Formats: sequence, C-alpha cells, structure tokens
Amino acid sequence: RNQRLQAEVAALQVAAAERDALVQETIFQSFDGDGDGFVTVQDVAEGLLLRYREEFSADAVATAVEGLDLDRDGRLSREEFNLTAVRKALVEGPVSSPSAPPERREAIFFTGQNLTLGQFALEVRDQDEGMVEAKDLLEAARNLSAPGFIRFVSVLPYLVPTLDVLRYGYHFLVALGPSPEARAAIATMLLSGYEVDVLLVVGLIGIQVAWTRENHILVRYNALQAGYMEVLLWIPGLLGVPSGESIVRGTPGEAAATLTFVMTTSAVLYATARTLVYGDLPSNMPLVSVLTNNNVENILRQEQALLDSDDQERRGPVPWRKRLGMPNIQRWLTDQVGLLQQLGRSDDTKGQTKSHRENDCDTDVDLAGADEHGEGRRAFQLQKGEDGDSDVE
Repeated sequence: RNQRLQAEVAALQVAAAERDALVQETIFQSFDGDGDGFVTVQDVAEGLLLRYREEFSADAVATAVEGLDLDRDGRLSREEFNLTAVRKALVEGPVSSPSAPPERREAIFFTGQNLTLGQFALEVRDQDEGMVEAKDLLEAARNLSAPGFIRFVSVLPYLVPTLDVLRYGYHFLVALGPSPEARAAIATMLLSGYEVDVLLVVGLIGIQVAWTRENHILVRYNALQAGYMEVLLWIPGLLGVPSGESIVRGTPGEAAATLTFVMTTSAVLYATARTLVYGDLPSNMPLVSVLTNNNVENILRQEQALLDSDDQERRGPVPWRKRLGMPNIQRWLTDQVGLLQQLGRSDDTKGQTKSHRENDCDTDVDLAGADEHGEGRRAFQLQKGEDGDSDVE
C-alpha cells in the first residue's frame, strides 16, 4: 500500500511539473514574437503591454532583462526567461546584479520567494547539460536570502537542542544567579522535564519536517540540522558524561559536560545568527553540517528524480527508486490513462445499450439467475446479427 501511495504521489508531482513546464513554455512563446527561441527587451516590453496592459520605460525593461541574462547575450532564452521575475524586477527593482557571478545572480533571483526544493529543481539550470545536480541546488540554496518571517520560523527548531544541552552546563548556569534564591530557581528549571527525554522525539520530528516539500528551504534545512544536533546529544550520555546535579566539580566529567555545553550552544548561536542576519543556510559547521548537507543532497536528488520526467533517460537508472520498490512513473501514468480510457468506453457502451432499449431496437436481454453462491448477476453478450444490428443476450 505504501509503495502504491508513493507511486501515486510521484505521478502527481511529475504531472504538476509537466503542467508547470507547459505553462512556462506557453508564456515564453507568447513573448517570443518572431519565434526564434529568444526574448528580447522589445519582446518583453510589447508582451507586458499586450498581456497585462502594463507600460514601462525601455531602460527599466532593459535593466530587468539584464538581471536575468546569465550569458550576457542581450536576450533571454527559455531557461533564463521568467515572467514573474521580470515583473518583480520592474516593480521592486532588479532581481540580481549584472556584476555578480552567475551562481550568485541565480541565488538573488530567489530572494523573498517561498521556494521549495522541488521548485529549485525546476528553476535552477546547469549551463552545461540544461539540468541541475543536487550539489548545484544546495550551493544555490546556501546563497538564499529568505524573508524575515521565514528566517524567524526556521530557527525555532534550534530550541530543542538548546533546552537539552542546558543540563550539561548545570554548574556554569547556576553560578550565574545573583542570589541563593535565584541559583535555586535556575537549578530547579534545569532539572525539570528531563525524566522523559521527549526532546529527542521532537528532534526526530524535525528531521521529518525536512522531507515535507511544501516547507521553505531554510525551514527544512534548519529543522534537519537541529534534529541532528539533538540526536548527537545522545553521544555524551552514552559515553557517561554527567549532567545536572551528577556533575562533580573539578573532575573530568565536569570538563566533558562543559565542553558539550559550549560546543552545542556555540553551534546553535552561529546557526541562529547566520539565519536571522543573512537569511541563508548555516552550512559551515563541522560534523552536524556535514550530516545535514549530505542528507539535503539526498533529498534534492530524490525530489529532482520525481520532478524530472526525463531523468531515467538522461541519467540512467535511479537506484533509490529500486530501493523503495516504486514502479516506473511513466509506465504507471500510461496504465492509469489506459484505465481511464477503458472506463470511458465502458460508460459509452452502457449509454448505447440504454439508448437501444429506449428505442425498442432488436435487442434481447437475458438475465442469468443466481450463481452458485446465491448472488444475482447479469450476463451481457454482444453479438452481431446478420442484418448488422447488435443483439445483447
């Protein structure tokens, strides 16, 4: 059942990608006045005037086109053309800087847009093959500048490892209290809620959030990275590093606990600051970022395989499809289309039979009696008569 559901979801994603590609091609052709496969500044200006009744100065249109013109040939190819980006540039300013390198201009293009990883796979293009690898998508995502609300939401998962690591800084944090009462309150807070380690479960849920395609890239990346931070915090416990009141001052255990606390809080502070200030992926931390990057590339690779209907032909077999036991998407779509056609022919046959009966044609209908299980059924057998009429027995 899970395999069939995965196949259905994959088919819907492929169909959506094909529909989006068709819409994009239709829009491109409507702007490509001479049909040479390229859109010039004049084509954009005329297309906006005819399509949206929007009139902009020639300089403004030229600036918008220049921002998307990656190969600097003065015109936009199918891969470079994006109507939404053109209109956004004309209203809000250039979407990219012509002096920036191509990969940076592509990243600036996504600024402020609620993009998913799948949409990255459809929008970003590799200049050599016309396709994009997972590593290219991840590199483009690293330069992403997300809007403020997305930045704030994306750092919330880091609360999970933060709350969990506080117990390793027990003596350090308790000592911050200005009075015995304050220190007692801090100690009580640090020791509460750890009898059942529900934070690990929350961390695992965060990892699952990373696989939800509808979420913003930054949200997915930080949820995955925070989840791995929480999972890695199990290692000190397995190694016997003390926490809370079990930490004895002046022992190697205290040093190990303090090191765990400092390293984790530093990683959380870096990731949070990087996200809130720059709005891009905090992907430069040792170990945890390596794990996150590898898994994000895996996610991208699988989503790209789903969205690219030509992936099987262009790149050969896709191992993850075999591991999941998913059928070939194209074959599945063909089977579904054939089934729909059969259902359509069945409905037409029923309609014709009903019409014959209403017109008192030479049609005989025999109702078979109950079968051996006692269930009634109708047996229809369509035969051709000598006079060309159809008889139903």
